[in-house]
Amino acid sequence: MGAIEDTRKILQDFMAPELRGIQARLDAIDQRFVTIDQRFVIVEQRFAALEHKMADDNAELLRTLDFTLRKISLRIEMAREEQGRRSRAR
Repeated sequence: MGAIEDTRKILQDFMAPELRGIQARLDAIDQRFVTIDQRFVIVEQRFAALEHKMADDNAELLRTLDFTLRKISLRIEMAREEQGRRSRAR
């Protein structure tokens, strides 16, 4: 049984530090992923804010366009009425 215990001790003496080193590396990698995830959250928030701003700007643009088209339609209607009055006055 001495050989088995010696083999176990050698493996533990060799493996334990290696496993701790591997665990430390994995912990560092996990932390990097946490940092990257946090950055993605920030980027997603920025995109959401930009999408909201674009939607607001689009709505404002549509309101302005609608107002402008109504003004143009009114001016066309007024010009037609004026032209009709001039035609009747002749």
